[in-house]
Amino acid sequence: MARGNGKHAIFHIEDDYRRMVDGLSKTVGRTDWEVFAYVWMPNHIHLFLRTPKPNLSKGMQYLLSGYANWYAKRHQRTGHLFQGRFRAELVEDESYFWTLSRYLHLNPVRGKRPIVAHPRDWPWSSYPGFCSKAKQVDWIEYDGVLNAWQAGTWLLCSCSKTSCWSVQDHFSLNSSSIFVFSCCIASACCNVFSAFSVCR
Repeated sequence: MARGNGKHAIFHIEDDYRRMVDGLSKTVGRTDWEVFAYVWMPNHIHLFLRTPKPNLSKGMQYLLSGYANWYAKRHQRTGHLFQGRFRAELVEDESYFWTLSRYLHLNPVRGKRPIVAHPRDWPWSSYPGFCSKAKQVDWIEYDGVLNAWQAGTWLLCSCSKTSCWSVQDHFSLNSSSIFVFSCCIASACCNVFSAFSVCR
């Protein structure tokens, strides 16, 4: 997770959100990250990914610094955009894939002031690609998440032959149990799973 300095907004217009999406795409190309899910909120971002190489910090620096520099020029602002260093949690069990992705995708509909009524109404996340192949991008590991869901405790129903799992099941299941694994970020190494801000 990375949050705006003082919890201030880091996105103001659609171009801001698009620039962060573009930045993540380029970061994946440079780092070989495997992204499973993401969501951009007005004042913070969440990422769920795997780092095949020990380059988590370098990749996050490239992503966040690149956006911050672009943002400063675009909006003619000075000072720190993000609040300190990004926060990371280590997840070593694939059975939590669907729980983590669900948590990220439900962000826009939760909290005291929900942004939208349903995840499908928030365009700035990886959610649309899980419901429509036409909206998928080649740098998100959709099958990795879907396969983890199908192998987990809850079997989500397929609503078509285009990898469109049941939105109703995903949205309505109890999402109160979020498991957190703490780790020292310096210990991140090959073949570990990193999820940003799975904590409440």
